[in-house]
Amino acid sequence: MTYDAKLMFELAFVGPKISRSTWWKRCNPERSRELNRLSKARHKDDPEWVARQRMLNNKSYHKRKAEDPDRVRAMLRRWWVDPKNKGKVAALSMERYVRKLQATPPWANRGVIQAIYEDAAGKGWHVDHIVPLKSKLVCGLHCEANLRPLPPAENISKGNRWWPDMW
Repeated sequence: MTYDAKLMFELAFVGPKISRSTWWKRCNPERSRELNRLSKARHKDDPEWVARQRMLNNKSYHKRKAEDPDRVRAMLRRWWVDPKNKGKVAALSMERYVRKLQATPPWANRGVIQAIYEDAAGKGWHVDHIVPLKSKLVCGLHCEANLRPLPPAENISKGNRWWPDMW
C-alpha cells in the first residue's frame, strides 16, 4: 500500500477526525516543508512579526491574555511606539481620525461629545459607539446619541459586532 493510500485509509477508518490542511500536509510532506521554509525565509528579518504571529496563532493566546492582560497590553504598546512601525501607526491613526470626522454630522453637539469623553476619562472608562463607525452591516454616526461610557473590558469584548436592537 502506498503512503497516500495508507494515509487515506487511516484517516477514513482508523484515526481521529483531522482538518483538511492537516490531511494535505500529511499527504504532501515535501511541499509542506518547502512552503514552511519559504515563509520563514520571507519573515526571518522581522523577529517581532514572527513573535506576534506566534502569539496570535497560539490557541492559548486568549487564555494568556485573560491571565496576564498587562503583558499583552505592554506588547501592543511596544509595537505602537516602535520607530519601525511609525508609518503604519500614522496611517491607522489618520484612518480612524478621518472616519470619525466623516461620521460627525453638522448638527452634532461637540460640547456634549467632549463632556462624554471627559466623564469617561475621569472614570478610566472607554467611550463606545453604540452603532459602530465601521461595520459590515451599517456605519454609525459620531454624535452624542451614539456614544456611551463603558468599562474597558466590556467595550473591548463588544468590538464592532453588536449593538442594541441589532436584529
